[in-house]
Amino acid sequence: MKSILIGAINKAETETFRRVSKGRLNGEENITAALLALIESKCSDVLEKYNDVSDRFQYEVISKDFPKNTMEPVVGADFAISLRKFNIWRGIEKEVLIKSLLVQAKLPSNTDYGKLNEQIGFMESITKESYVAVYDIDEDRVFVVKYIDVIAANYRASNVSKEKRFTLADFFSDIFVCKKAEVGFDANKLQNKEDVLAYISGHEFEQQLEFVVKEIIE
Repeated sequence: MKSILIGAINKAETETFRRVSKGRLNGEENITAALLALIESKCSDVLEKYNDVSDRFQYEVISKDFPKNTMEPVVGADFAISLRKFNIWRGIEKEVLIKSLLVQAKLPSNTDYGKLNEQIGFMESITKESYVAVYDIDEDRVFVVKYIDVIAANYRASNVSKEKRFTLADFFSDIFVCKKAEVGFDANKLQNKEDVLAYISGHEFEQQLEFVVKEIIE
């Protein structure tokens, strides 16, 4: 199942950069929204073709976008990814695990390193499981680096050494097998300090990536 989902994520990445190369996408926010939407679509498509027989465990994968003018200045991230694991036994669904992480997107052409410094500071204050995703337009791919490695590279994310970079597929693979994200951190409960009603659990967010895997992934 993990391999099937990673294949879908690779297709979403390829299609996103195809749109970028054709001039149909530009800017960090637009690329982020399109990439998350395609990941949701591609993963949902392959999951529909998978015939689950156990229905014992479910993994719910959700992504929340943080609007530029309201939540991003508070959280520092463009989006969060959360994974919930449910144990389903005799018709009763019990949540047994939740993990979340924060991600700030970055275009190499954006040289506002002072802003990135500030964004990373906000993310770090919330969770040590914070990352920067670099949209490498020249290579038509995404690479993801941990925030501490960006700090060490003087906030030049593109200068982080290749051995410390994750491909988008590897990044999601680690999420699926619970090697990334902070246990007990629920991104759904992040609230805007100025408007506590903006981001409470159950509220409709601007963008959502959500799919459910009905199998033990590892």
